[in-house]
Parts: sequence; C-alpha cells; structure tokens
Amino acid sequence: MLVTVITLTKDREQYIAQSIESVLQQTYPNFEYIILDDASTDNTYSICKAYAATDSRIKLFKLTESTGVSNARNQAITHVQTELVAFLDSDDIWHSTFLEQQIYTINSQTESDCVGTFCSSYYIDSSAKKITGFFNIQQTKYFLPKMLTSFSPPGNGSALLIRTDALKKSGQ
Repeated sequence: MLVTVITLTKDREQYIAQSIESVLQQTYPNFEYIILDDASTDNTYSICKAYAATDSRIKLFKLTESTGVSNARNQAITHVQTELVAFLDSDDIWHSTFLEQQIYTINSQTESDCVGTFCSSYYIDSSAKKITGFFNIQQTKYFLPKMLTSFSPPGNGSALLIRTDALKKSGQ
C-alpha cells in the first residue's frame, strides 16, 4: 500500500535535513514524499532540492509567496493520489518504524471510514537530544473533522495517518 507523506516547511534550514532523513530511513518503503516550501527566505528550499535530486519519491513544490500553513497544507493535499496520507512537521523526526507501525494499525481498523492513529512523543533539541519527558497519548476514538479543526487536537500533528478520502470529505 502506497502512502503519501507531506512536510510543509518555511525557514527551517536547521531542522529540515533531519526531518527528511527520518522519512527516507523508514522501514516501510512504499511512500511518496511531498515537501512544500512556503516561500522560505533561508536555505531550506536548497536543502530540500538536494534531497529531491537524489530520491525519486520526493516531489518538491515551492510557493513564491507565503500564504500560511492552512493554505500550504491544502495545496499539498491536492497532489495526493494515494489511499493514505501522513503529515510530518519540518522540525519533527519520526522513529524508523513509524510508517510501518501506523499502517499496520490503520489496516486493522478497516471498518472505519476515517482513522487517525497516534503515538507518543519526546521533545528533542536540534541535535536530536531528548530535552523533556515523554508525552503519552491514550488510545481514544475521535471524530476526524472536529479533531482536525480543534485548537487542541489530541497528540502531535506529526503522528497522524489518515485515509485520504476521509480527509478530503472533511474539507481539508
């Protein structure tokens, strides 16, 4: 099963390489990777472009004018052609088995029209050193449209794996 990973970025040159590396090192290899640069003014786009030149799974897009995270996310979603979509913030990294575990979890929930899966997180610094304690998510069912528009969604936005049709039905 092919999944799309989306990373939105703006002025994250100090973190973006680690984020990209964490996607490319996934044990689950069947993904396409959309990176959308929201008009960075630093070296972020150049770093992303170098990665895109070496891995055909990376599709790189750049907005010429910053339009904000919501518009950037919606722009990226228009390029998704897979059944599943995952989001990774440009200052976050994934454990190497993240996609494998999330896909296993969502496939075990086939009766659901939309499934968000969550994982626990650590806060880390720019050198990937843990700087705060463990952030644990309790297993709970949520209503997707409400969750996506909440000011306090459950867990970390980089820990979501969503069925694309459910995401598009919810209005992006």
